Amino acid sequence: MMSRFDFLKLEILHAIYDDAFRPGSLSAFSIDELGRVLPSELIFGVTQAVLNDLHKENYLYLDSDGYFSISNEGIRYIEFMFDEAALQNSSDQEATEGDPAGQIIVPASDRLVPLNHNSEPYKEAIEALDAAVSAFREDHSLSNEWGPEKNILLQSLEGGRQLLRETEVRAATVFATLITPLKVVRDKYQVAIVEGVVKATFENIIYLFGKAVSSLLKLMGIT
Repeated sequence: MMSRFDFLKLEILHAIYDDAFRPGSLSAFSIDELGRVLPSELIFGVTQAVLNDLHKENYLYLDSDGYFSISNEGIRYIEFMFDEAALQNSSDQEATEGDPAGQIIVPASDRLVPLNHNSEPYKEAIEALDAAVSAFREDHSLSNEWGPEKNILLQSLEGGRQLLRETEVRAATVFATLITPLKVVRDKYQVAIVEGVVKATFENIIYLFGKAVSSLLKLMGIT
């Protein structure tokens, strides 16, 4: 179940995505310009914390002057989580049932993705995922920094790997059990390099985890 904070993050990112496609919208915005990008019902004391979190997850850019803008990764995430075709179909069906605007947001979390175990995208995703998980398991450079979190992340990744043995998967489950943990690990090693903790294995792990994310997104139909 999504926490209240995570649900607000999704709503705010979706609102920023919508605004980015509005004619005359800002290409980037500061905290002082939130009212020009977000509806008033999404502006809270915690909104800045949401924006900072979205930036850390690479869904928003943040330039040196303090201006936010949606990233390519943020655009792909929203288009993944909200199926535009389902949105249009549901709007058409329900507009006559009490929704005057006809704007029904249909999450893609219930979308089932068939898996062809003999296809190249499937083989590539499995190979990339296995290589990334193996490298992460065998690397002990950041053991103190990870603490018990490493085992939890490995359990999630291993559970997601088991899920891929099925003939179809729920898209959002793949995102929750595989793609998000992969990004958490990749980002941790990137931060370590920025902070000066440089090991020979770090660049390889970052590469493997980035490749695994890209391969899984392709498998889910997001290129």
